[in-house]
Amino acid sequence: MTTKKSRMSIGCLAALAIAVFLASSCGGNGKDTTIELPGERVMRLGYGWGVVLLNYVRIRATPAADGIEVTALARYAVVRVIDKGRRETTKTGADFWYQVEAGSNRGWLFGSYLKVFHDRDEAVQAAAELKAEKR
Repeated sequence: MTTKKSRMSIGCLAALAIAVFLASSCGGNGKDTTIELPGERVMRLGYGWGVVLLNYVRIRATPAADGIEVTALARYAVVRVIDKGRRETTKTGADFWYQVEAGSNRGWLFGSYLKVFHDRDEAVQAAAELKAEKR
C-alpha cells in the first residue's frame, strides 16, 4: 500500500512540476504579452453596400419571396449589405438573398434587384451614374 501511495505522490509532484514549468515558460521574457484586437471586423466578406436596381423593391423580414414585407425601396437607393443568405432560383433567375439595412429598416432583398459593392463610396457613385444614364 505504501508503494501505491508513493507512486501517486510522485505522479502528483511530477504533474505539479510540469504545470509550474509550463506556466512560468509562457511568459517568455516577463514582458506583458497582451494583444490588442481591433473593435471592428478586419476580414471582408466581399460585400458591404448595394444599389437597388428596380423601383419599389420590397425588403422582407425573412429571405423568402413570401416573407412579410418590411418596406419598399426606390430605384438607386443605397443600402448597407449586412449578410449574404441562401441561394434561390426564382422567376427572375438564380441569386442569393442579401440582408440589407436602409435607414432604420432591416430586411432581406433578392440579389437580382441589387448591385453589390465593397464600399459606400463605390455604391454612391454607381447610383449617381445609373441615375444619369436613365435621363
